[in-house]
Amino acid sequence: MWGVARLALIFVVACLAGPVLAAGPAQFLTAIPSVPLAPGCTEVPESAVLFDAPEGRIAQVILRSAGPDWAEIQAFYAHALPPLGWAPAGPNRWTRGGEVLRLEYVHRTGAEGVWVQIRLAPGA
Repeated sequence: MWGVARLALIFVVACLAGPVLAAGPAQFLTAIPSVPLAPGCTEVPESAVLFDAPEGRIAQVILRSAGPDWAEIQAFYAHALPPLGWAPAGPNRWTRGGEVLRLEYVHRTGAEGVWVQIRLAPGA
């Protein structure tokens, strides 16, 4: 059930992301539902991995973008994650509730567009 606090948080994220989200409603990653999908990106379905370990969740997803470049994707997450409770913990790294989220550029030889790996793991 959606609580008022969660709906308010989604509203704040939409307002802060501004023009980036203007293309449509925010979507979230399938394997990591606490992380929004950057506009112009799609999930690579066979890349999604999710494990529930005693230490916490371990998840990975790869995004493909034919539009936004790496800098635009980084900027989106830098603005969209803090209102969702993710605290910056270094370049392309955030923490929340004992979990660490990492964003990495993936070089794909011969691939078009930008490929980005998003990984979630228990904090150290």
